[in-house]
Amino acid sequence: MGYWDTSRDPRILMALVSSGELGRLVPSARSRGPWPKREVLGFARKANSIINNLRFTYMDPRAMAETEEVRLLAEGADSLLRALEVALEPDLTGKRILFHLGIIAGLGRRLSLGRIDDPVVAVDLYAGEVQASHEHPEIRGLKVCRVWVGRPMTVVTNDLSVEEGDRVGVAVLPPREFGGIISEGMFLGHGGVRRGVRGEPGGLPRGLRPEDLSEASRLVASFIREHLP
Repeated sequence: MGYWDTSRDPRILMALVSSGELGRLVPSARSRGPWPKREVLGFARKANSIINNLRFTYMDPRAMAETEEVRLLAEGADSLLRALEVALEPDLTGKRILFHLGIIAGLGRRLSLGRIDDPVVAVDLYAGEVQASHEHPEIRGLKVCRVWVGRPMTVVTNDLSVEEGDRVGVAVLPPREFGGIISEGMFLGHGGVRRGVRGEPGGLPRGLRPEDLSEASRLVASFIREHLP
């Protein structure tokens, strides 16, 4: 099948960015009590080293997903996620730390999708169901949605037609704040939110067209480009 250019694989590049962002964000994080700050910083340094090495192995992605290195990354990130979900304040910095740990924890799962170079596979994509939606209290033209993707998440969208019960596709993106409300991702679609997306909430979305992924792909590529050392 020939070699795979892991030095350009967006999944590896995004994980590399996330390890660096952890080191930048953790010192300013606020907690609800004692938390393993030193352990998180140590993990970020170790993850950065491991991912840098993986970047230049030119392994097939599915083979890389089965390596001991990727398994250790997942175990370390998952353990910290469980602790920090409780310990950190749910502000923008806290949400971003959890996002970047999730990127590292899920690297193996995304690599197991195979030889895909679309930047959108560098983040998690879920089928989801809108549980509630309301107009943004501060910014006209935006709607705040509570979405179930196997866990609850908040998505702020400019598609005002989104309603409770809609089955949607969601890309989990670096959290952003809109008028005091933190959005944890975006709905997939082209020219509006794609409805009727198939798949169990928390699983991969099905029934999407390539153009439905284009905006999420552009945003992920831009984030990697802006933050890659």
